[in-house]
Amino acid sequence: MNKKLVSIRLLVVAILWISVFQMNDQVAEASGDVAVFSATWNTGSDYGLANTEEIPGSNVVGYSGTGQPTITRAASGAEGVNAHSGDGYLQMQGTDVSVSGGGYIYNKVYENLDIKITYGMKLKYWVYHHSYPASKRMGIDLIFTDTTNLRDSGLTDLNGVSMHPGSRNEPLNKWVLVETDLSPLAGKTIDRILFAYSGDGTATGKYASYFDDLTIQIPGPGSLSPCTLVTPGTGESLGQALANALTENNGAPASFCARPGLIDVPVNVSGPVSLTLYPGTYMQTQSITLSGKGASLIGQSRGSTILKFKNGSHGANVVLDSYTSSYKISGLTLGRETEGTLPEDNGIRTGHSNDYGLMESLIINKQYNGMHLQITSYTRVRDLIISESGNTGMFITNGNELDGGGPCQYYLDDILFTVNKGFAIDVSPDAGPMPIGNWNGILTFGNEKGGIILRKLSDTKVVHGLRLTNSFFGQDGGVGGYPEITLEGGGMHNISNSFVEIGGVEANPPYSSHADVHGILIDEAVTSAQLNAVYVANNTGSGLVIKGGNVLVTASTFSTNGMNSTTDDYKTGILILNEDSIVNVGLSQFIASGAYVDPNLTAHSTGIKSYSEHVTLTGVTFDTSGGAQGYVGP
Repeated sequence: MNKKLVSIRLLVVAILWISVFQMNDQVAEASGDVAVFSATWNTGSDYGLANTEEIPGSNVVGYSGTGQPTITRAASGAEGVNAHSGDGYLQMQGTDVSVSGGGYIYNKVYENLDIKITYGMKLKYWVYHHSYPASKRMGIDLIFTDTTNLRDSGLTDLNGVSMHPGSRNEPLNKWVLVETDLSPLAGKTIDRILFAYSGDGTATGKYASYFDDLTIQIPGPGSLSPCTLVTPGTGESLGQALANALTENNGAPASFCARPGLIDVPVNVSGPVSLTLYPGTYMQTQSITLSGKGASLIGQSRGSTILKFKNGSHGANVVLDSYTSSYKISGLTLGRETEGTLPEDNGIRTGHSNDYGLMESLIINKQYNGMHLQITSYTRVRDLIISESGNTGMFITNGNELDGGGPCQYYLDDILFTVNKGFAIDVSPDAGPMPIGNWNGILTFGNEKGGIILRKLSDTKVVHGLRLTNSFFGQDGGVGGYPEITLEGGGMHNISNSFVEIGGVEANPPYSSHADVHGILIDEAVTSAQLNAVYVANNTGSGLVIKGGNVLVTASTFSTNGMNSTTDDYKTGILILNEDSIVNVGLSQFIASGAYVDPNLTAHSTGIKSYSEHVTLTGVTFDTSGGAQGYVGP
């Protein structure tokens, strides 16, 4: 494409914004974005170069098994594939003949583009991977005038998948839209567009893909405003530059962005202000604090944008000031060079209260407590991995009595807690009664002290309303000996559609076990609880221990519990210890362990053992093979 023509296009857009111009198959988007470059491969359009290699092929040959791979414009209908739009597309074909490691070839199709990347610029294209597994490893690469490229930039598509052609994995035999935000590369200039096959060794043989409706777009009138790139001056750290820029902004609505550097002074993002961090590692000796209403801290993705506290420094990567609201924290890894040792060493730490927030797509590791969360009436926390904490993965408290307490209604969704030295989740009602939110998709594995615990600190300091569903708990408590799920008090608890297994067995070789670790404990201060469709298996202690008041168990399975128990009571599916407990069990099954697990057991497992007379069984089945007992009680 003519370099001068592209430059004119950019100039027109920059000056007029609202200009409408007809140039070389320009594609107008319904969103209002404006294309500064487009290619459709329709009749009469600029098809670009054909069969021109940028990076010469290795271990690839032609589509027929001989000759060279090809890339050229083809008419709609080739090999039975219709264009996404119009009457043509770009067809790329070949055969990967590698044995291991994968073949590759990068073809240059457009050059001398001179397109400067600005904030909000996007790359979009449609691709159809044809028939063969190897076809999935095909995509588009950009080469910039500084010789860097898109494939190694760390950028991802909207689904978090790397833009490296070797990482692409769209489904076969359908047109799929691929889109990436080029904002983190603002300031670079696009020189060439490549189309590539880059095998990863998992599939060889033929590959063929079709590309259509390629655009590079910038925001149109009234859409996304560009951010202000904060760049440190001579002798200035990134933290100092950010602090100065935010202070000078004085709370006005604004969007700032930054590239990696050292954050060595406190940085306060006060809403309505957003701070976008481009890919890379940001070392910290001081925290980034969000305050006010509408503040946000956004990374490119949790795998590529990393905040890391330096060894010897203490504090949270991100702090939420008291009364922060309508905030967002997303797309970050929050870690430390070495494991946190003080309670304030957290990935995220909230002040007294916060509301209407969103924390999503985060990795939090090597903290003391991964998250320290206080009062909220409603906040969503989703898509997190919290691991390797020196204490607990997530600590939730409603503060202290002097502050008045309140609810901690964090709506948790799709969170993995693994190999934390304490609990996965520790809920502490320090200031009084404490309602909590819905918990969905909680996954725990290998947390040394136990799975989750809802504490009772006094008759009034209790947690109410656990609503836990679609969750998995496994191999927690192998060191500390606490159950997978502990409910010490409160009421209106509901656990459903969840799997609880192997409590008390350590997650790493030699897989030592702690005796008498129960799957679920409902302690004596619990007034009411309900379990539905819960599978409890292979715990070293009882599957479910009930000391509380009113408990309903339905449609659940208890299998081979009591794997390393020190008493006959703990060789049980359900153990009811409180003579005043009222327990209803319906439509549930109990599978014995006994001699099946260890021929040397002196007593076989019991389905239900009760010290209460107030037990009702409806539609319950017991496996009594191998000498196991069904129901034992008054």
